[in-house]
Amino acid sequence: WSADEYAAAGVPMARRGARFDEWLACLDALLTEDPVSFQGEFYRVPPSHVAPAPVQQPRPPVLLGGSAEPALRRAGARADGWISSSRASVDDVRAGVRTVREAARHAGKDEADVRCVVRGVTVVHDDPAGAGDRPPLQGTPAQVRDDLGRFSELGVDEVFLDLNFDSEGVGRPDTDADAAIEKAFAVLDACSPGGGE
Repeated sequence: WSADEYAAAGVPMARRGARFDEWLACLDALLTEDPVSFQGEFYRVPPSHVAPAPVQQPRPPVLLGGSAEPALRRAGARADGWISSSRASVDDVRAGVRTVREAARHAGKDEADVRCVVRGVTVVHDDPAGAGDRPPLQGTPAQVRDDLGRFSELGVDEVFLDLNFDSEGVGRPDTDADAAIEKAFAVLDACSPGGGE
């Protein structure tokens, strides 16, 4: 989406979808063939050996990000699933899951084989805010657990609790690493099913 990033990398932004589709084919070859070779319009791999082989067979799952309709359809049709942006709204997630699963179905895949993962900005505190006054995954542990249930109802398979935007400094460079780990485990315990009971 960022023209500046394409310019910095010296890659034209035009045909980025075709380039990415070819990269997925190249990546699949790299992870599943030995020896491997690949010849495409954008990518070339001469006959090569890649080692060590992935533990997951035939290859590790490939989950794609993106929020534009072509990216969502690619995640469902070409990949093993989708990861939302960290700031996606509930409506964005609902629409994204629907589009990804529909694309999987149209590609002849079982919808259940395509994972939908939410990466959500998570801030846990003791001050309960009204449901309409707070973003999802931000509030008391009980509110966050309720939000996790809502994401499940939307067809989300997994939620990644992203603590990097917590104002208490979990993701700041000057944060004590041990304190950050301690907070992360406390949030995990408090927000897990049955947590805080």
